[in-house]
Amino acid sequence: MVYRRRRKKHEKFTPKITAENMLNREFYVDHFGEKWLTDVIEMKYRIKGKTYMSAILDLADKSIVS
Repeated sequence: MVYRRRRKKHEKFTPKITAENMLNREFYVDHFGEKWLTDVIEMKYRIKGKTYMSAILDLADKSIVS
């Protein structure tokens, strides 16, 4: 008999502090470096290890800056 591994249940997280919406869905830019976007991802590995990854995107040409 074959059993599937149970998936971990995702816990919904509502942050207590949220950032101000500075773009207001205005994603058009004229010059490089005018508007940058970023996001942070937490990656867990092994038993107690975790690391964070963050990318910065320039809206002018959709390139990764950092």
